Amino acid sequence: MSDEGLGILLNDVINHINGALMITDEKGSIVYINPRFTNLFGYTENEILGKSPKLLQSTKNDHFFYTEFWNKLLKDGSWEGEMWNKNKSGDINPYWLSITAFKNEHSVVKNYIALYQDLSNRKIVEEDMRNLAYTDSLTGLPNRRLFKKILEQEIIESTKTRGVFGVLFIDLNRFKLINDTLGHQVGDTLLKEVARRIKNSVRTTDTVARMGGDEFTVLLPHLQDQSNAIIVCKKIEDQMEEPFILAEKEFHIGLSIGISIFPHDATESGDLMRKSDIAMFRAKQEGGGYRFFIEDMSIEGRERLEIENDLRKALEQNEFELHYQPQININSNEIYGVEALLRWNHPVKGYISPAVFIPIAEELGLIPAIGKWVLYTACKQNKKWQDSGYKPIVVAVNLSPKQFKKKDVLHMIQDVLIKSQLDPKYLELELTESGIAEKPEYVIDTLTELKKIGVRIAVDDFGTGYSSLSHLKQFPIDYLKIDRSFICDINQDGEPISTAIIDMARSLKMGVIAEGVETEDQLEFLKRQGCKNMQGYYFSKPLPASELKEKLIKL
Repeated sequence: MSDEGLGILLNDVINHINGALMITDEKGSIVYINPRFTNLFGYTENEILGKSPKLLQSTKNDHFFYTEFWNKLLKDGSWEGEMWNKNKSGDINPYWLSITAFKNEHSVVKNYIALYQDLSNRKIVEEDMRNLAYTDSLTGLPNRRLFKKILEQEIIESTKTRGVFGVLFIDLNRFKLINDTLGHQVGDTLLKEVARRIKNSVRTTDTVARMGGDEFTVLLPHLQDQSNAIIVCKKIEDQMEEPFILAEKEFHIGLSIGISIFPHDATESGDLMRKSDIAMFRAKQEGGGYRFFIEDMSIEGRERLEIENDLRKALEQNEFELHYQPQININSNEIYGVEALLRWNHPVKGYISPAVFIPIAEELGLIPAIGKWVLYTACKQNKKWQDSGYKPIVVAVNLSPKQFKKKDVLHMIQDVLIKSQLDPKYLELELTESGIAEKPEYVIDTLTELKKIGVRIAVDDFGTGYSSLSHLKQFPIDYLKIDRSFICDINQDGEPISTAIIDMARSLKMGVIAEGVETEDQLEFLKRQGCKNMQGYYFSKPLPASELKEKLIKL
């Protein structure tokens, strides 16, 4: 190809780059822009050639940001990250900037080449995801996730000010009968009207949320004493006195309300919610109305003490088991991996739900020991399957944030792999989204070391804590796991969130796994979105190792 032909080809390639291209000389004066630059920023060649890129700077990036930016660019010869820039019209938008120093044969900088990619639409998607993730689609109220965040913030503020606040847990009486008899559409109409009436009963400073089903919660900050909570409960009851018109008939709906008070009853969000729930259950047992939590109600408290005592001995007495849920590649319709799930087979009470004993184990500081047992047992079992002639698969093991933050976690994982003799490429560690958000430098260093030895990394329950694109790019992650709550809610809020997560994973060149797949509709939706890795009851429930091997492929 002639020099002229090559020049034409290169010019054509540059003009079709998917981003705004800018080239400066060694002093930082702009010497070239492509047409996409004009489209994004509004400046023509005549207006910007010879000018400094500082023309695009915005106040959304402070002086410290630009200092760090130049230090890295001058030191490493490149920089990549999110930057807010101002266009000709004065609008400030987010861009992903990749800039590289171009040097001659003497290693002297001759030009800087910058490529800008517009993140505006992605930011809009991120904001939509945030709203969808924290709002109940039926009533428009905050959902369980958002209520928990608000409650935890109120605990922090009230601890500082020595304030008092209340938590109401509200359940509708006879809702299931109405919902089953008149249908879900009528039930939804009732729930929306109940939400409206509860909102009308409280102050603007109070928070009303829907937990799910027919359960609502109310946060009552700044209480003078318990009588203030009673006043609110009576207002809510008064609102319910007016009949509900459902399917052209009048219905009277009663409530059962449980009340817990901070700091008298508890000082942690989970305990406050649990105790208001216990009080609500007592109110329901006694025909409705409201009840304050009192310790005598807490039969659960005595059961908890028994569980604590038994849990301390469960590991040494070999009461724990692992069940394995298959992970399916729907293109090949084969099991490519399994997730190891902990089960406690109590000698007297039988199987106890992980939702019950895991939080207690965390509080007792037992998670590191239990977690190590889970990791070793899962790796040893996977190696045993391979040695028995089954096709190698990946075993996924959850690491709790507390376990991952321990300084010896890397050594512990390496030790387990050596003792189990499992090739690291057949181990996948699942970390929660919130677990990687804290101490990012430590997390990045640890994950990088794990990646070096071949271990795969997945972010579990993705979408519940919410991570931005720029945040995720920092971490050496292989897979994002879509939280089962979004999959279960696929026909409502879960659909756009799941789609956005799949698109985000694709843009970051990460794999994606959908967990909690239970129906044909969910399967078909995920297939249309290009998600090929799934797990859930649609394919198989978690199985003991002895039962799972019948589903594995013999070599």
